[in-house]
Amino acid sequence: MSYCNTKYQAIILLMSSSGISLGDVLKLKVSDFLNAINIPQEYHQINKLNNMAIKDFCKDMVPMWHIQRIKSGTSHVTFNTPETTRKILVYLMNILLKM
Repeated sequence: MSYCNTKYQAIILLMSSSGISLGDVLKLKVSDFLNAINIPQEYHQINKLNNMAIKDFCKDMVPMWHIQRIKSGTSHVTFNTPETTRKILVYLMNILLKM
């Protein structure tokens, strides 16, 4: 994992800890993550995320993902580990810094 960049680390951790398939992970949006961690709808624009202390707010949180499988069309609820949540947050904060 140390040879991967942050984006791929987040993808690998999410797939392994939640059981979400690669196809389903690749269709996820930032708003799906924000819904999973219960961030209010008004903060779902990436430029507003920097104003919140999201990293501190949910560093040990276990998000609840509501996804619809691409392959079968069935709805599923799944969770991921706090380690995965932290890695996703690091990736999102890196995106914010590049803006």
